[in-house]
Amino acid sequence: MKIHRLAALAVMAASLLAHAYDEPTVNLGSTSFIDVAPNIQSGWAVSQYFEYYSANKLSNNSGNRLPLPQESLDVLGSITQLIYLSEKRAGVPHWGVNVIESATLGSSINDGMGDARLKARNGLGDLRVGPFLQTDTWMLNGRPFLTQRFEFDFVIPTGGYNPHYTIDPGNNVWAINPYWAATLWLTPKWSASLRLHYLWSGRNDAPPVSLGPGARDVQAGQAVHANFASEYEIVKGFRLGVNAYWLLQFTDSKINGQVARDRRERVLGIGPGALWQITSHDHLYFNYYQELDVRNRPDGTRAFVRYMHVF
Repeated sequence: MKIHRLAALAVMAASLLAHAYDEPTVNLGSTSFIDVAPNIQSGWAVSQYFEYYSANKLSNNSGNRLPLPQESLDVLGSITQLIYLSEKRAGVPHWGVNVIESATLGSSINDGMGDARLKARNGLGDLRVGPFLQTDTWMLNGRPFLTQRFEFDFVIPTGGYNPHYTIDPGNNVWAINPYWAATLWLTPKWSASLRLHYLWSGRNDAPPVSLGPGARDVQAGQAVHANFASEYEIVKGFRLGVNAYWLLQFTDSKINGQVARDRRERVLGIGPGALWQITSHDHLYFNYYQELDVRNRPDGTRAFVRYMHVF
């Protein structure tokens, strides 16, 4: 009886995980407060992020659990970011370049079946490179009012990838992920930031084995995603606020070039955050998110610690 039960569970899991999640890893909440700093100086800056993601639910197209015996997922990630900004010229936007390398430092996943269907591994992720333009800060009554940045990111599939793993540091696809970001200063102590992305992903010619032996390639549908944040300076150099992210896949994914229905992903994450401006060159960010309204994705919580140094 036990053997028959496990066999039935395996068949059920194989069927459900043919519904494997498609979208590559993107910026969901890693950037937040004062996203576009006013009057930034030219030169170099570096940011180091640590991310912890935990989920006890894998959602289907209706937002319900996949009927696996158990669903738990924990990932510890690292993101290293290097930024260069050109010298300022009056009336001309700064140009710059952004380089990001990610890594999965630790990961675990439990399907309640001895990891027969779900597996995880660690390693370096895909390289992301983005040229950008940052406008001069618009001033109002002698203080910063609005600063904007336009960036065109390319995702290069340099990360580790194995189609037998559910959690992989790399995505095995080329992608373009441009965005517009803005920070609006409502008062000298209160600001709001928005970063709005578009995502296009290429074709993965080594699709996850969970899609079945007939799957020769898979291409995720197009998506938009955004980060929102607003904070207030409680005491000099220390700000508290709220932060959120949102993702919506708006076209269908394709398997073997054919439209695959009921796979569109979406998620909303919201929570508290803090920013400690230690000096004019050193900043420490803390962000926490609880996910809501999740479809075709893991459903959990996400936390970031980020240190930024401006040279």
